[in-house]
Amino acid sequence: METTATVVGFESPVENSKIVLSARCAPSLKQKIFEDAVELGITSSELIENRLVNFNDKAIEVRKLTEELRRQQEKISSMSSELTIVASGLQEENLKLKQENEGLLKYAKEASAFLSVFNEPKVQHLFQALKGKQDQIELPDGSTFVITYNSLRDLTLGMIHSFEI
Repeated sequence: METTATVVGFESPVENSKIVLSARCAPSLKQKIFEDAVELGITSSELIENRLVNFNDKAIEVRKLTEELRRQQEKISSMSSELTIVASGLQEENLKLKQENEGLLKYAKEASAFLSVFNEPKVQHLFQALKGKQDQIELPDGSTFVITYNSLRDLTLGMIHSFEI
């Protein structure tokens, strides 16, 4: 009964048969093969046979991993570009917000200076004296402006309407 065995992709008509394969190589490579075989506890023939049998699988795996690495590098590159664009937009937005903040701080400082007038003792005394009272102010057009002094705003409006320019 004759069966075939596959050895490194070749068919041999003899069951479990092996053939001698010779190859020329540098002495250092022969030494490396011998050292690797000893380390693994196998013969140098078994080591070479295993490497040849597994070479195709490893080469396919290396190609797959290389392709996956390339895809991941492209993805990283794309994401890096997107992040650069987003970062640029955020920097522009940050600059706009800083400018807006500076404007608001300037406005707040001016408003604070304006409102500090209401803390003047003379204004506070005047408001306390007029608080709850009603006043009629004649406007330049002849109409009458009626106001009740319930707040400093009312006092300010009364003063504004009292002047004629």
